[in-house]
Amino acid sequence: MEHHIKHQKRVLQLLNDNLVLAHNRMKQQEDQHHSEKSFDVGDYVFLRLQPYKQMSLKQAKKDNNLSPKYYCLYNVLQNIGTMAYKLELPVASRVHPIFHVSCLKKVIGEKILVQTILQELNEEGKIILELEVVIETRTRQL
Repeated sequence: MEHHIKHQKRVLQLLNDNLVLAHNRMKQQEDQHHSEKSFDVGDYVFLRLQPYKQMSLKQAKKDNNLSPKYYCLYNVLQNIGTMAYKLELPVASRVHPIFHVSCLKKVIGEKILVQTILQELNEEGKIILELEVVIETRTRQL
């Protein structure tokens, strides 16, 4: 019986030591890659959206690989706690205006040209596609 109790204590001590080591490794990894972000009301930020959440799930994955990572500049309207911010989005957008701090990137500098815009969504949450006029085409001669 005594042998069994000593064995149990050794096993528990080993488990506790392993938990402490794992906790320390995870804390070190988090501290190494973590950066505090905070924005003030009136700051301009880029917005990062996950395109696969805006599209139909039936759409091919290859389209998502080429989509832009960040969208236009948006003004911060309100701090909601320490981790969420309300942005001034266009009226036509059907996206909820409150975003987690990890989806935002602060704008640095005065003159920034942005070429991407939020895509409009229909009632089902799918992107509205517009046809473009083909100006010039080349045909292959056989």
